[in-house]
Amino acid sequence: MVNVIQSELIKIRSTKALWWTSGLILFFSLGFALLNGGMTGSLLSSAETQKDPELYMSVASSINAGMGLNGFLTFGMMIVMIQSVMMVTTEYGSNTSKTTLLATPTRWQVPIAKFLVYGLIASILAFVSNVVGTILARWSLGWKLEDEELLSKAGLGADGLWEQIWRTEVFLLLTIAAAIGVGYLVRNTAGGIAALLLWNLVIEGTLVQLVPKVRDWLPPYMPFTNADAFTGMHDLEDAPWGQTGSILYFAAWCVVLFVAGLITLKKRDA
Repeated sequence: MVNVIQSELIKIRSTKALWWTSGLILFFSLGFALLNGGMTGSLLSSAETQKDPELYMSVASSINAGMGLNGFLTFGMMIVMIQSVMMVTTEYGSNTSKTTLLATPTRWQVPIAKFLVYGLIASILAFVSNVVGTILARWSLGWKLEDEELLSKAGLGADGLWEQIWRTEVFLLLTIAAAIGVGYLVRNTAGGIAALLLWNLVIEGTLVQLVPKVRDWLPPYMPFTNADAFTGMHDLEDAPWGQTGSILYFAAWCVVLFVAGLITLKKRDA
């Protein structure tokens, strides 16, 4: 198993995609945090907002511990999904999967090694993105805002920040497992990426909310909706479980996809 992990580490480090995607994760996560803090501070300090107490309170309520994390959760996670799928599908696209499997008779070790290697890399990227993003959001928020009480809600000492960071790490690792499973099921880069992103952004984010009757009962049972509730530290309305139940429900989906991919690998490449 150690040799398989070393092999996967060498492969992923030698591909340009890892460096590009890692750079994009940091760029979008930190850039969004900086922009979010700067725009919020400018809006709160504007004369128009100062004259409207209701608008002021509405904008002020957006200043919280997760302010610097939104960039990673919105953009960084999509890139992580893409990279996780590509770890599997690019091997089939370039016909290098046969070499990997010939060198590893015990098939199940390959997807687990991919999960461990990229899971570690992505976890470090997520931690750096979220911590530095929080610092940048607090810094840019203070460009125009001088209210220390509001500023304290967005810094590293903000209530709930570190809990939200570790929850994001859990969400990240489960998503990587699901993406690797989808990669082995689909074995096509475009198809695997489309399946994950369409499910998350289109089906859960749009279609479920538009279909009459379905939108009244289905949203609490959507996997990514439950993951968002867990990372956002809030209970889902009408869900039969709390935040712990939400992440366990999401984890069940991810484990099923990962195991399904592992079984598919074993059967197709026996």
